[in-house]
Order: sequence, then C-alpha cells, then structure tokens
Amino acid sequence: MAKKDFQAWIMVIICVFFWGSNLNAVKAIVDSVSPLSIAAERFSIAAMIMLLLRMIQGRAESTLSRLTQCQILLLSLMGVAGFNFAIFAGLQYTSALNASLIMAINPLLTSLLSSIILKSPLHGSQVVGILISLLGVSFVITGNDWSGIKIGTGDYYILVACLCWACYNVLSLRFTINIPTLQLTRWNLVSAAVYLWVGAIIWEEPIQTLSEATDFDHTLMIYMGICGSVIAYFFWFRGIQTLGPSLTSLCLNLAPIFTLLISIYMGQSPSPTQLFSMVGVLGGVLIGSGYLSQASVSQRLKYTRKNEYPFKKQRIVACEQK
Repeated sequence: MAKKDFQAWIMVIICVFFWGSNLNAVKAIVDSVSPLSIAAERFSIAAMIMLLLRMIQGRAESTLSRLTQCQILLLSLMGVAGFNFAIFAGLQYTSALNASLIMAINPLLTSLLSSIILKSPLHGSQVVGILISLLGVSFVITGNDWSGIKIGTGDYYILVACLCWACYNVLSLRFTINIPTLQLTRWNLVSAAVYLWVGAIIWEEPIQTLSEATDFDHTLMIYMGICGSVIAYFFWFRGIQTLGPSLTSLCLNLAPIFTLLISIYMGQSPSPTQLFSMVGVLGGVLIGSGYLSQASVSQRLKYTRKNEYPFKKQRIVACEQK
C-alpha cells in the first residue's frame, strides 16, 4: 500500500472516531440545548478557525467558477447542514448507539448511489451485503418487536441523515475532486454555519438558548467544532479524494464500535439486540464491500479507483490555479 493511501486510511479512521464521539457528545446535551442551536455554535467555531487559518496562510488558492461555487454550496446545504440537523434532531428521540448502528448502512448506500451516479458496477456480493445490513438495522429500528412495526421519529431522522450523507459523498467526488482539501473544507464549514444560523433564527431562539447553556455544554460544542468539524472534515475530504467514496465510507462502520466503547465508558450498557444488530450490519458491510472476496486492500483500492474515477481525467471541476 502506498504511503499516501496509508495516511488517508489513518486520517479517515481518526475522523470516524471524532464523529462517533460526536454522537455521544450531542446526546449528552441535546435535551437541554435545541438541535439547530448546537449545530450553529459548533459550525461557527469551525468556521472561525478555518477563516483564521486562511488569513494566516495568505497565499493564493484555486479560483472556483461560479458553477463550482454553487455546487459546493448546494452540497454543503445537503451533506453538512442538512446531515447534521437530521442527526442532532434524531438524537432527541433515539440513543447514540442506535444512531451509529443505523448510520452503518451508509457505505452500502454509498455503493448503491455510486453505481447509479458514477456508473460503478454493483456486484452480487454488494446486493447480499445490503440485504444483510438492512436486516441488522431493522432490529435496531424495531427493537426486535415485529408486531405492529412502527419506525420511531428519531430513526426517521437518522435514515434521512444517511441518505444525505451518501448523496454528499458521491456527488463530492463527482464535482469537487480537484479542489484543494483545505479550501474545500473551509467552503463547506463556513457555508454550513450560515445555513444553520438562518435555520436556528427561524425555528428556534439560539441566542437565548446558547446563553443559558452550561459551561459543560459549551465545552462539548467546542470539542465538536474543533475535532468533530475542522479536523474530521479535512481528514474526510482527503480520504474521499484519495480513496474514493466507497472505500472511505466503509470506515464509517467503525463509528458504532467507537460509540459503543464510549457509551460503556460512560456507564451505558448495550442491549443484546444492539449487539446482534452490530454483528449483522458489520457482517453485511464486509460482504458488500468485497473484502471477503478480494485478495488484498490494495487490489480493492485499484478496483475502486478504476470504477469511480473515470471522469477525473476529464477535469470536470472548473478550478484554475492563480
């Protein structure tokens, strides 16, 4: 495995750890601080850091066409602002571990969308993996009670977040592959902060809510802003640009493990249904990703690049270096 690829894997794993811990952090404060207000403060912190880094950096960046700027702003609305609002809202009604388990179907959903949007072939093993993962997630959603099945409000929000994130990953590769990672991260985080503040002002009372938040609440939001936003998104975009969306999103299946470990550390024991669901989801992803049939990670990486980067040579993104 090339050094660049290895570094990208490490970055993505660290990113997923931060996002897994984000679920625990949000769950700890979402009952006292409203979802949009949490997200607005979190991304405001991230946006200020990114703008400060831009001022310190000082050198010229890629010039983005108006079309590319609009594409980034729309992607940020869906995959950063929309995704985080759905996650935060969902955690008002469901546990952090349940949310991370439902989110674990994202890699296979990403593979499915890649086959539609990027024309990547969808193999039989991926179909089998999708079905097994969906079965595992169904146990989370139903609580193993199949009489009068009713999907909870929180689960609906998390499923919407899954769809937003899968679309975001695939379309990011399609439209932003040639944009420098730091520049792309700044555009996404700053625009997401604006979107979330607008939403919070319309539907909530963020100034009053945040002024009443405790020091502990603000500490967690600072953690989410620095580690769960600035560092995590930079690492994630680097992974997407280096490994492709299918392989990068595969690492999201570590999120339930990180969330579970943190939950246990905080004194919350998982139920047998949650543990069974985790085995089903992770097993389905291993099958669907092709790792049980591929000879090595390197071969899988070559296969993914061959099928997900056919448009990269066309230089679709209108970026020109100053």
